[in-house]
Amino acid sequence: MRQYLSNRSLWYDEAAVTLNIIRLSFADFLVQPLPFYTQVASFGFLVIEKLMVLCWGTGEYALRLYPLLCGMGSMGLFYLILKKHIRKEFLPFGLLIFVITPSLVYYSSEVKPYITDVFLSLAAYLLIPDVFFKDSRIVKVILISGISALFVWLSFPVVFVLLGISLTCLGHAILKRKWNSLLHGCILIGSVLISFMLYKHFLLDHLAKVPENKVFWAEGYISLFNLKDWINVINAMIHYPLGVEFFSWMAGMFFILGAYAFFKEDRKSFSIFLLPVALMFLAAVLHIYSCQKRMVLFIVPVLLIVIFKGIELVSLKGGKLKWVIMTASIGLLFAGSAIKTWNNYKDPYREEIKDVLTYVQLHERPEDLLFLYSRSRPAFEYYVSRYGLSSMNRIDGEASFVKLNQKVLLRDMLKLKNAKRVWIIFSHGMGVNGQSDEKLILHYLHNSGARMIQQSVSKGASVYLFDLSNNSFVQQQHQGFGVKKELNFK
Repeated sequence: MRQYLSNRSLWYDEAAVTLNIIRLSFADFLVQPLPFYTQVASFGFLVIEKLMVLCWGTGEYALRLYPLLCGMGSMGLFYLILKKHIRKEFLPFGLLIFVITPSLVYYSSEVKPYITDVFLSLAAYLLIPDVFFKDSRIVKVILISGISALFVWLSFPVVFVLLGISLTCLGHAILKRKWNSLLHGCILIGSVLISFMLYKHFLLDHLAKVPENKVFWAEGYISLFNLKDWINVINAMIHYPLGVEFFSWMAGMFFILGAYAFFKEDRKSFSIFLLPVALMFLAAVLHIYSCQKRMVLFIVPVLLIVIFKGIELVSLKGGKLKWVIMTASIGLLFAGSAIKTWNNYKDPYREEIKDVLTYVQLHERPEDLLFLYSRSRPAFEYYVSRYGLSSMNRIDGEASFVKLNQKVLLRDMLKLKNAKRVWIIFSHGMGVNGQSDEKLILHYLHNSGARMIQQSVSKGASVYLFDLSNNSFVQQQHQGFGVKKELNFK
């Protein structure tokens, strides 16, 4: 809630998705990747966000309301699931772990779909097993199957959870020779598969057109017989998004113990929790899904439940020392999460472009030129009309972390040769070879003879006003600005 109420500026990814939500119609959401900044998001997420915009406007609070509601709802769903599998006296500890996980807290106030993946996965765990492991009426079976099919359109990774639960239902019915339940399981998995195939045809097959995402996704792919890949992916998952800063080996140990406890006590639960994880890893091996950072946020509640089951198992073995063991285990594993969540509470993550735009609005002149660092564009385009800067003469830069070389940077600077006063806006800057984009571009300007006369630096964003009236600026441009070799331009 603190992150939400802080009303921080939309950062690059949020602004890029938001521009698509605002500018496109509902039907346009079926076209993937989204045209503005080649963004990717589930159809259902975009539709709900569009409804939020139509009802309450395009402000940050309206845009972040759906993720916030999903984050708050996830706490309730997690508690209901946890109390089915954990002893009553340990429930507050289990819920505490969920509440202090930094990734879950953060994505509950961001205009991105990852916390909605968590909510829908938890909803599937809560709704489906109670219907399909019992002799439910066919009407209820059809209703839940229809809801499951709808979930496919609301979230990309929820299909792993739906298929894991469906396969468990089928396996349980076959082993128990409950043919009525087998029919119900076939209805469920048939609904999910048909919905997924339609979704794949209309949307997923087009996502390969996003070249920027290929590099990001590739980091979460796994080669089946490459042990290093497995170690890297699992270790990265434990650190983020699970949030275990220290003793990652201990998290793995408790996960194995928790899985063992579920296998011994309740094999249905073992299957519905572990099969989605196995399917996700299989997809990573086949290079059709990436186990990369926020892409696996949806599986965090399952990891927490299984790990906490392992902690419970060890604690109960300790007899009178069970509370000491429980507290020590949670402290060792999740102290880092608590510290990070507290620090984020005190100082929420920001890229405060609103502050620098306010500064420009107060000090700009009609003849001024605005030069926009390339990675600032989505946020600037979202806020520009709010700050009355739409009529300002503007040049969009090309140089960025992706294309930071002397040729591109020189091309950017040549666009400024007839200007007198130029505002340079930075946000979402990145770095290469130990240098940030911002420092390198400013170095170019200083070496060119440009004189900085004003600046405003906010958290994650900044703006500089340069006087380019010095004639040496144009001359230096053609001489390459005297760039030093140690800056490692390529």
